Amino acid sequence: MKTKSMIMTLILSSLLFSCSMNSNDNSLPAPEKASETSEKPKSDPVNAAKPAVSANRMLISPDGSAVTFTCKAESTDGTLSYQWYSSPDGSEENKSAIDKATSATYTTEAFTQKEIRYYFCTVTNTISDNGDKGSKTASQTTAFYAAYTGLPVIVIETENKEEPTADYVSPPTGCYGAGLKNATKVPGQMKIMKDGVSIHDSGSYVTKQSGITIKLRGNTSAYGAKKPYKIKLQKKADLLDGLVQNRDSKCKDKDWILLKDATSLNTFIGMTVSDILGTLWTPEFAFVDVVLNGDYKGAYLLIEAISQSEKRINIADDGYIIERDAYWWNEDVKFITSLYNQKYTFKYPDEEDVQKDSSILTYIENYMNNLEQNVQTGTYEDYLDVESFARWLLIHDILGTWDAGGSNVYMYKYDSTENSKIFMATTWDYDSNYWMKDSWANQHNGNRIYADPMFKSDNSSFKNSYKSQWKSISSTLWPELLTKLEKLNTLQGEDINLSRKCDAYRWNENSESVADNIKTAENWFVTRTSWLNMNIYKL
Repeated sequence: MKTKSMIMTLILSSLLFSCSMNSNDNSLPAPEKASETSEKPKSDPVNAAKPAVSANRMLISPDGSAVTFTCKAESTDGTLSYQWYSSPDGSEENKSAIDKATSATYTTEAFTQKEIRYYFCTVTNTISDNGDKGSKTASQTTAFYAAYTGLPVIVIETENKEEPTADYVSPPTGCYGAGLKNATKVPGQMKIMKDGVSIHDSGSYVTKQSGITIKLRGNTSAYGAKKPYKIKLQKKADLLDGLVQNRDSKCKDKDWILLKDATSLNTFIGMTVSDILGTLWTPEFAFVDVVLNGDYKGAYLLIEAISQSEKRINIADDGYIIERDAYWWNEDVKFITSLYNQKYTFKYPDEEDVQKDSSILTYIENYMNNLEQNVQTGTYEDYLDVESFARWLLIHDILGTWDAGGSNVYMYKYDSTENSKIFMATTWDYDSNYWMKDSWANQHNGNRIYADPMFKSDNSSFKNSYKSQWKSISSTLWPELLTKLEKLNTLQGEDINLSRKCDAYRWNENSESVADNIKTAENWFVTRTSWLNMNIYKL
């Protein structure tokens, strides 16, 4: 029998042999020994970040006084420093540092003439140098513009600096266009200045007493970066008093529009042609610069809105202003005619009034249905004013407009008796002037204002009125229009051109001069007069 000591000796020998075998097994890595001379991992150099800059880069002086820029910059990792520069031509290459202009704000000198001045602000972000060879400074240069254009300046400040907004909506299946819904009516105060003189001050907003509301308007025109606006005064006033000649107290109204079509003469030319042809009321307007909550919005036309008033569309309280509306699908109150499938909405009475009294809608819907029946049978003179319909179409044919479905077709009826007819109101939309070269305007063909069936009717009164009105003005239209254009250029051309350049800087667009616009108009009207003379009398 083995002793206990012998057994223990065998076990120990076996364990020692096993350990010896494992230590010679190359399949297992040997434990690493840290080197006392190994280098620490290197980190990337720390570079300064460019400062984030935001600012109102275009400032307009309403009276030639100095303006103050503020260059708002932010940095999360360093210290900011500023240097302002001036440039004679707007190029950064020609800029020169302004002595002691080293803060976030810079106040220009007062203007001694109408001009645009060019500035730059370089903001430099500096971080501490830790010796890692990184870039410890980073700069951002921003262009600034200051201008005194000489045009009236509209300054609007809304409560809490709220911006007008709206929902952008698409048409349902089978319809077209794009529109706005739920446009916010933002309360505020509006001032109009001209050469340092206050033309109008609405006062702070108090419901039905003072101030204004401003909202986005238009349809597709509201989809661009530059927006059109509708102004609603709480108290009637004539905003063009002091800007347009021969105004009187009856021109006071609550409804006004800021059209963004001041960068061309399309509206000026369209309204002037309308006036020359004898339209009963053509909206008056003025070229202006607009500042909203300190932000220069650009060059605009301050223009009378389509509305009921003695000096605008003069109808009785029980009268109507309706619109043949391509965007009818976006309105709550409308009607569709039974014969020509025309869609109409209301400008007057207000939608709320029509909703409260269903007889208002019923009357005008029945009237328009009867009108269409009479257009079809050739007895249209009993329901519509032939001269105003022919004139409205002739204006569009003269201008060669392309837009048809959405060209703001307004009609009115003096009252709700059988003693009044439907009249065409003023033409309005001129965005597509000159598009229809060697062709009729798109409104000429089709049923939108019933032109096509009236041209084809055995009753020739519409056709005769159209031809007669053209004959009466064909030889004098362009000379008379040219006189008005040249007068505009003489009196305001320099101011408008400066305003357009400011607008172009604000919205990163190109600008044309008034003289350029006149040359384009001359080329069009000379050629168009010949074309119309050859084609109108063939109708």
